[in-house]
Amino acid sequence: MRRTRAQVTLVILLAAIQWAGCGGMEETHSYSWWKIAFDLPLQCRGPIELGIGAVAFVYPADSEPGQAKVEITLIAVPADLQNSLDNDQDAILDFVKGTFLGTTSRADENIERTFLGNNIVGDVQNITIPRRGQMETYLIPLSDGDMVAVSVMHAAETAADHSTRVVEALAATLKEVPLK
Repeated sequence: MRRTRAQVTLVILLAAIQWAGCGGMEETHSYSWWKIAFDLPLQCRGPIELGIGAVAFVYPADSEPGQAKVEITLIAVPADLQNSLDNDQDAILDFVKGTFLGTTSRADENIERTFLGNNIVGDVQNITIPRRGQMETYLIPLSDGDMVAVSVMHAAETAADHSTRVVEALAATLKEVPLK
């Protein structure tokens, strides 16, 4: 069977469209706050100030913190705060979670991801406040001695793989930027 140039072109075009639809050309959105920047496969709203040294990015973009399908909370953890907590990772994590994330519960499990070239063990836990869902929280050291706490929460009705894609994108694209 002999194919015409038009048929070959059509096959190539259809293959390209199928490849694009499978995530090969997924659109990303860039975000920055404090000393970090990252890209996500979601269009979020943020940074939304949550208090001194903490912000949220919410998806969908028209949702509010505590009501979003996916919520990313970033918390500045300066070196002097770490020192006041004796540089104890558990104490720092307890402070961050209790002060900014509405929980003092221990993790249901741990997961290791790479952020800024460092393998970081994070907490994964089921939560009920501000609503039912699951949250992953990481303490990520920055080059100047400060840290940023990153928490990604997804609501119970949101598929876990949706949140996993967000965490993986954040981990893969996170970079330090000069403080503005």
